[in-house]
Amino acid sequence: FANEAGLDAGGLSREFFWQCSIEEFDAETGYLEILNGTYQLKAATETDEAAKQRRNARLTFLGRIVGKAFLEGHHMSARPSIVMLKHMCCEPIALDDLQLIDYELWKSLSQLPEMAPDIIKSLDITFMPEVEEETKRESCELTDANVDDFLTHRLKERIFSVCRDGLLAFLNGVYSIVPPEVLLFLSGRELELALCGIPKLCVDEWRNATVYTGVFAELGDSHPVVERFWRCVQKMSQEDRAKLLQWATGTASVPARGFGYLQGRDGSIRQFTLTSVELSHAVYPRAHTCFNRIDLPLYRTEEELAYSLEFVLANAEAHSTFSLD
Repeated sequence: FANEAGLDAGGLSREFFWQCSIEEFDAETGYLEILNGTYQLKAATETDEAAKQRRNARLTFLGRIVGKAFLEGHHMSARPSIVMLKHMCCEPIALDDLQLIDYELWKSLSQLPEMAPDIIKSLDITFMPEVEEETKRESCELTDANVDDFLTHRLKERIFSVCRDGLLAFLNGVYSIVPPEVLLFLSGRELELALCGIPKLCVDEWRNATVYTGVFAELGDSHPVVERFWRCVQKMSQEDRAKLLQWATGTASVPARGFGYLQGRDGSIRQFTLTSVELSHAVYPRAHTCFNRIDLPLYRTEEELAYSLEFVLANAEAHSTFSLD
């Protein structure tokens, strides 16, 4: 916009924030990476002090752009990851949030609480637990009694410690524009919709790009349960459709090329999938965000299916079983 004449009645500002978010969220800078279609801070690799200062200055500016966009009600083209969003509004980070950042680590950690004590002891893992400042830190062996402490330690290390300076620089930028107490009223999911808007989701396009497995595979979208599912989605408001997509894939956004180009955790194309499960195995639908998949019980009526979708979407924020404050 340099040296370009124009009268801003809102359109220029919208374009500015849209274009600015494209530039500043560019993964080519080396400060961010694209995971499952959203942007997450990369682990810091700079050893030179000048390089660290450039990184932090860039991330502080990015934070100011995000804060200014939120304050003025403008939408961004790039979507921060749910972890970055939760950091911004001080929402506890859940263990399940890790699967969109580091699936293999999440998969390993999520198995620990279910392991027998002798199996845990046989892993021969030691770690440095969190202690009071005046207490001397000492490593301890992982046992079934301190599994939660170990999960807290590893989650904090992977989500916060590896990008601590960059994250603090980004948050300082955000909070220099928007006081943190303002963002406390929002959840990470609500903040995403505020920053990036509610997308206009075409149900027909969504349906045509969907893959069907299990007993749905043979008839596809002609299967009675699948037909009930899409009728329920068709009746939803755009906001509820966005929440459904967000619950199933981890983000409410659709790639520019459409539903057929949804990405998996590794950046490869992974289309939205409906998989059948027996009602005896699951009462409610289950989402697998790393695989863009919903396990859909074989409901007998559209009313049962609609109620179950409403229930899981209303309680999506409470489904995590382990969190980090």
